Amino acid sequence: MAGDHAAAFEAVDRGDRDGLEGVLASEPSWASAMNDEGMPLLHAAAQTDHVAVVEVVLDAGADVARKAKWGHTALEWAANMNARRAAETLLDRGARLTLWSAAGLGRLEDVHSFLESGPDPEAISEAFYIACRNGALEVARLLREHGAEVDALGYFDAPAIHWAAINGHEEVAGWLAEEGADLSRRDPEFDATPAGWAREGGHEELARRLENLEEVQ
Repeated sequence: MAGDHAAAFEAVDRGDRDGLEGVLASEPSWASAMNDEGMPLLHAAAQTDHVAVVEVVLDAGADVARKAKWGHTALEWAANMNARRAAETLLDRGARLTLWSAAGLGRLEDVHSFLESGPDPEAISEAFYIACRNGALEVARLLREHGAEVDALGYFDAPAIHWAAINGHEEVAGWLAEEGADLSRRDPEFDATPAGWAREGGHEELARRLENLEEVQ
């Protein structure tokens, strides 16, 4: 990370509203800074779910529509991190909602509206993954009714049930198992089953439940 920009990112990471405001008052252009991973300052603020910090970056001139190196807007990254307060702030400041971000934020009525326009099957399955990852069961059910693949892949090419498991979403994981999610499937990055991901996330009871279900699947 560029040394000058580091102060802004460090203030964001600390949730230091006043410190960040001082840094950006001196160098407003740093509101558009990007770190070595290709993450803009606004995305870094959004993932903290710290509303005041997000507002400071926006007030300094950050572009709410700017995308990170990997293609997400700040709103989509907030949805990815389940940072719902930050997401609401971004929406209030003009961020554009998508099917994917609406699903990740559990916005059922908005997902209904997007589905009325007939999105392609791949987009529906991608939205299904993030809904499961973030524990938005009713959204996941709706997307499944519209053709989402039960083993839709997310980051690390891990299926939806892996992400539900590592985040401790027991109801979602149980429902995915009922829907036929492959409980013996291992992701290519960590070579682990959904039970392994649950255990990695510190959810031992869920891990044992998934192992028991795997035995009878």
